[in-house]
Amino acid sequence: MTKLETQLNRLETIEECDMNAGVSLEVIDAFETKYGLVLPNEMKQYLQRFNGGDIDGLVLAQLYDENTPYERVNDYIERLEDTEFAEVTTIKDLLVFAIESYGDMYFIHVPSGEIYWWGHENDRLRKKWKSIASFLEKQLDDLEEESPELFF
Repeated sequence: MTKLETQLNRLETIEECDMNAGVSLEVIDAFETKYGLVLPNEMKQYLQRFNGGDIDGLVLAQLYDENTPYERVNDYIERLEDTEFAEVTTIKDLLVFAIESYGDMYFIHVPSGEIYWWGHENDRLRKKWKSIASFLEKQLDDLEEESPELFF
């Protein structure tokens, strides 16, 4: 089992995680065609399993799929340069990946698959994780550390 598969399995078992159903390769292909890019394989695997969701207030962006009605409005995966946050960096090929309830944002760098973090308080963008798997592992580890264990 790969590191990504391990983290995706964890997303299914942690109560504070509310994930959307995945999308088909056709939806992913349509996104790639629309924007003229090729998503990292790890991101494609993630999107086929989960098309965004919520990890205890961390909203994971989703691909827009015109064939699937969503019950709630989430943020969509889009090019950073097409958003109101375009001025945070001159780095190209960043896609919105996740948004914290308090304003911090996470972006995936398409060519490398690395995850960048933008802190709203200091308006600074930093490379933080080498992969989606590493990003999810950190988020889920932090969540499990914060969850109190009940003893009866």
